[in-house]
Amino acid sequence: MAENSRRMKFRRLFTVCNQNGTTAAAEEEFGEKDKNGIINGSVRLDEQDNEVLPTVLMKEDDDTWHERQINGRKYIREKMNEYIGALTVHGLTKVFTGTRFESLFWLFMLSMGTLLTGFVVFGLVTKYLEHHVYVQISSQMVDEKSFPSITICDENKLFENYYAYCGLQCHHPEAQSTKVCQEKWMHLNNVSAYMDKNNRWTNGLFTINACYTWGSKDCNNLKFLKSVHRYNDACFTFNFDGNLADIYGHFLIDFTFNHTFANEPADRETTIIALPHDQDIVELDFTLRNQLEPLKTLTMVFDNIHIKRLPAPFPSNCTDEKIMDIFPGGYSRRSCIETQNYIRMYKQCGDVVDYVRQFMTEELHKEHARNESIVDTCQCIRQFSKLESIKAYCPFPCNETEMSVLTNFNRWTKEEMKSATELLETRNLSSYRLDFQYQRVDSYRLIEEMELYTLYQMACEIGGFVGLVIGASILSFIEIFTLVSLSIYRRFQYPKIE
Repeated sequence: MAENSRRMKFRRLFTVCNQNGTTAAAEEEFGEKDKNGIINGSVRLDEQDNEVLPTVLMKEDDDTWHERQINGRKYIREKMNEYIGALTVHGLTKVFTGTRFESLFWLFMLSMGTLLTGFVVFGLVTKYLEHHVYVQISSQMVDEKSFPSITICDENKLFENYYAYCGLQCHHPEAQSTKVCQEKWMHLNNVSAYMDKNNRWTNGLFTINACYTWGSKDCNNLKFLKSVHRYNDACFTFNFDGNLADIYGHFLIDFTFNHTFANEPADRETTIIALPHDQDIVELDFTLRNQLEPLKTLTMVFDNIHIKRLPAPFPSNCTDEKIMDIFPGGYSRRSCIETQNYIRMYKQCGDVVDYVRQFMTEELHKEHARNESIVDTCQCIRQFSKLESIKAYCPFPCNETEMSVLTNFNRWTKEEMKSATELLETRNLSSYRLDFQYQRVDSYRLIEEMELYTLYQMACEIGGFVGLVIGASILSFIEIFTLVSLSIYRRFQYPKIE
C-alpha cells in the first residue's frame, strides 16, 4: 500500500465561547502524523466573524470517555465483589449479597453483635486502666550475699553536731545571744582516717582492733571502713560501698572508743549506736539504731527483704528520682519527709540547723533566709520541733531494701573483760564488739508487685470475644477498610453516568 494511503486525517468538533455570550461550532482538522507520531494541524471556525476568547475548553470524544468510565466502574465493582465474597465477619456477606429480607436480618444480627462486643470491650479496657496489682513473694538464691552498710556513732557527739545552730546547742548559754549568726556552716574537725602503726584503722575517736568475715576476709582497712565527715567524724561506716560479701554471711568487728579524744563531760554517759542501712542511702534513719554496750558482744541476726514496686499509673506510684529530697545519696521516703519538714522550718524560722543548711538549694536560701538573732532562731527551732508533723507527699521508692534485725547481748569471758577493764583504766578506752550474721546465708526474700491484668491479657480477651461473637480479626477490619476505600474511590473517580 502506498505511503499516502496509510496517512489519516483526524477531525474533532468542539465548542468555542464568543465574546457576545453565544457559542459557535468549531472544527479542528489534524494533519498527518509525522515519523515521531506528532500530529500537525490547525483550527478552523465555522463562524469567522465571531471573536474567540483566549481560553478554549476542550473535551475528549464522548464515546471514548464513556467507555473508560464504564470499564473503570466495572473493574472496581468486580474487586468489591471479590472482597464481599471473602469477608470473614459473620453475616456481612449476606448483608451485601442476600435478598432484602436476608440483608435486613443479618444487618440486625451484626449490629446486635457489634453492640455486645463494644460493651464487653469497654469493660475490659476499663479493667485494664484500673491497673490493679498483686504481690509475688519469692526466695532468690545467691552464691554469696553482700553485707549491708553499718554506721556506728557516738550518739551524743552526733546529735550535738546534727542539731546545732551557729555551732551551738540551743540550750547553751551562748545561744542566748541577740546577735545574728554570721558563721552559718558546720564546725567540722579536720580529721581523716588512717592506718596506725599496728595496721589498724582509726579516725582518732574509733579504732578498729579486728574486722574479719568467717570466710577469712580482712576488712580492717580503708577499703571497707570510712569516717563520716559530714557528722563531724562522730561516726564511721563499715562496708560503705556495699562491696564486701562472704559465703558464710558472717562478720565480726571489735573496736575501742577514745573518751579522751571525744572530750565529753565526765558526768555524761557514752552511748554508742549501730545503724544498718542500704549502701545507697546516705542519710541515717535513727529509728533503726541499736545500742552497743561495753564489754558485751552485740549479736545482730539480719534478714533483708528486697521490694520492687511499680511506678505510675499503678497504685504504688513509686519513684527512684530525687523528689523533694535535698539530702545526698539515693532517694528514700524518710529523707523526703525530713526535707519537707526542714523546708517548713526554714519558712517559719528564717533559718535551719547547721547540718541541714548545707544541703539547701540556693533558691531556698534566697526565698526563705532571714537575718534573725541567734536566740530568736533557736527559740523558733525548738518550738517548731514540738509541732505535729504535717502529712507530706513522698512516694515510696520503686526499689527498696527493708531490714529486719534481731539482737541479743553476750558477755565476754573473764580474760577478755579483765583486759578491756585495764585498757579503760590506763588509756581511757572503752571496748565494744559487733557480731553480724545473716539469717538466710544463701538466699533473700523478694517482694515484687506484678500487674494483675496486663495489656497482653486484655488483647487476648478482646480478640477472643470479637472472634466468638462476630468472627472478626485484625485482617477482617483491614478487609472492611479496603472495601470502603474502593467504594469511595469508585464514587469519586468513576461517578455514575445519567
